[in-house]
This record gives sequence, C-alpha cells and structure tokens, in this order.
Amino acid sequence: MHSSSLRGTDFKITQDGEAITGRGVNVLLVPDTDAREVAISPVERESARRNVQRCFAYSGSGTAASSDLVIECRSELLRDYALSVLDSLPADDSVLEQRRQWEARLASDTLRQTFHKLDLDDALRRI
Repeated sequence: MHSSSLRGTDFKITQDGEAITGRGVNVLLVPDTDAREVAISPVERESARRNVQRCFAYSGSGTAASSDLVIECRSELLRDYALSVLDSLPADDSVLEQRRQWEARLASDTLRQTFHKLDLDDALRRI
C-alpha cells in the first residue's frame, strides 16, 4: 500500500487536529465505537478532508459489523511478531487475555480482519 495509515487509538486527538493532518494520513483506521464530539478547528478539519482519502472502523475482535473490507493473510507471518509484542508488555490480566485471544486467532492457517467504511466526519467522532 502506498498510503500512510494511522489507527485512531495511536494518538489523542488535539484541539487543532494536528495528530491527523501533521502526519499526512490518507487512510484513517478508528475503533468501532460510539461516535462523540471532538474539537477540531475548521482549518484542520478541511485539511483532513483534503488529505484523508478513506476511513474504516475496526473491531478489537477482528470482525466489524457490516464489513466493506476484508484483509486476510497466513497467520504464520504474524504469529511470532504479535506474540513478541504482547510478551514485551507487563503481564497483567488484560495482557494475558489479549495474548490468549491472539493465540486463538493465530491457531488457524489464516488471520482475517474485517473493517467497515466510514465517512470522515463519522471517523473523527470515533477517535
């Protein structure tokens, strides 16, 4: 993929929206959560409108409701990497549960994640 992407949980949105426009994001991935109001200046909102070409919502479970996009790959390609990232975190109950979920997902031959398409305004309200 030749575009920059950014997950909505990778940053805290600032009042001026620089978190998106300052990074030249043109594919925005946000959690599939309830929309809320966010403070973004009109200038930054317009900049995001010019730069962000596509927005998708993802689910922590890997399966978004009414999906428009499916990404699938061989799970062996991600197994070691995903588990090493989780193993680098302090082993509290939450991390251990995430590791268990990843192990279950990676038990099959393929890993599949679905996304559903959003318009920019809806995506910004889910950050």
